Amino acid sequence: MPMRGILGLFAKSPFGLMVKHTALVQETVQLLRPLFDALLADDRERLAQIYEEICQKEHEADETKNQVRDHIPKSVFLPVNRSDILLYVKEQDGIADAVEDVAVILMMRDPKRIPVLEPKLIELVEQVNGTAELLFQAAGELMNLVAASFSGPEVNKVLDLVAEVHGEEAKSDRLQAEFSKLVFAREDEIDPISIFQWMHIVQVLGDVADHAENTGDVLRLMVARA
Repeated sequence: MPMRGILGLFAKSPFGLMVKHTALVQETVQLLRPLFDALLADDRERLAQIYEEICQKEHEADETKNQVRDHIPKSVFLPVNRSDILLYVKEQDGIADAVEDVAVILMMRDPKRIPVLEPKLIELVEQVNGTAELLFQAAGELMNLVAASFSGPEVNKVLDLVAEVHGEEAKSDRLQAEFSKLVFAREDEIDPISIFQWMHIVQVLGDVADHAENTGDVLRLMVARA
């Protein structure tokens, strides 16, 4: 399809806003590692700055999600189910929500640093980042899917990426379990409040990967139904 035709299609459909939403959510996730770097460096000023950036990006993503909901045309043919579009942006927005939740915990509760846990914590953060980035790669193919009418090699590429998201999310779960074991193996050394805080932090970190997996599942569903 000529580029003018593609742009015309996007102007009359929610897909352009969906692509914008993906970009905003991705920018939010990319602030996770700097957020934890600031925490572990005891740089509260930098932590506060990144917290504000995350909140701003999450707000922009939320506004774009609402625009998608408000601008799904009923008079224009869409190659995918409208309810799937709504579910897709809801799950994808959940990724940004979870990142913001992590930032709120770190900013408001100022959890006690426990050096022995930090290598596994950073490993988990990187794994969650990687899981989400795979989802963003798959979501980044949306324009190509629309241009190809959700058929051809573009479909296989997206399905392969979604399968990889599942594998990486499972690794995130394993790292979360390993972190928890480290915490409870030292429960005599760590105060109960810190145990609660760190368990909550890794749980919400895991939510980032969970929502990435769920978004991939909805994308796969849209492809299957198209």
